[in-house]
Amino acid sequence: MISLLMKHSNNFFKLILVFIFFIILAGCARRAPDLPPAYASHNDEEIAIALGITDKDKSMSCFRIKVDQQKAAKEYEQNEAIIESSRTHNQVTGYIGVFFPPALIVADNDDEIKAQLDTLQKRKDQLDYLWKSKSCR
Repeated sequence: MISLLMKHSNNFFKLILVFIFFIILAGCARRAPDLPPAYASHNDEEIAIALGITDKDKSMSCFRIKVDQQKAAKEYEQNEAIIESSRTHNQVTGYIGVFFPPALIVADNDDEIKAQLDTLQKRKDQLDYLWKSKSCR
């Protein structure tokens, strides 16, 4: 009888560990941004449309593109730092949430920051394409 209880408690413990792992993953991860289109199979106009590049973007100078690339990279790093700073809090909340689920309410998934990262990634893709298409150096 005792061995039967030990076997079931061991499985329960494993289940709790798996649950903790997925809570930590959900609290820290964000969805990967969409990949830009494959450039080889499209012409320049199709790529520009797929990336959402406007006529105003197309008229940018190489200097302006570089400035915007640096600005986007800086904002991206700042948003990543915000997510990193809340990671420990979210992990602890996840551990506590296994035994006391209402504690999960205080976890901050940084959804707004993650959405901003997605927008910044799209802008970085646009700027990278413009940089390459204009043969900037």
